[in-house]
Amino acid sequence: MGDKLRAFLSLTLIEYESRDHIETIIRDVTEEKRREREILYLKSYLANIIESMPSMLIAIDADGRVIAVESGGG
Repeated sequence: MGDKLRAFLSLTLIEYESRDHIETIIRDVTEEKRREREILYLKSYLANIIESMPSMLIAIDADGRVIAVESGGG
């Protein structure tokens, strides 16, 4: 048996030389899904750190807008 992988499968019916054919594309998305899980974990980890901080935190974006406020208190 080979290794397991996550894949995106696309099937398209096409006509070629007056005959119907099925064009098949299989794309391995295993690494993409692993990165998505890692990003979700890191976002949760960072949120937990910020929420448990004993001091107030205000996040401001590049345009000067307040995008997050954590009141602190751990």
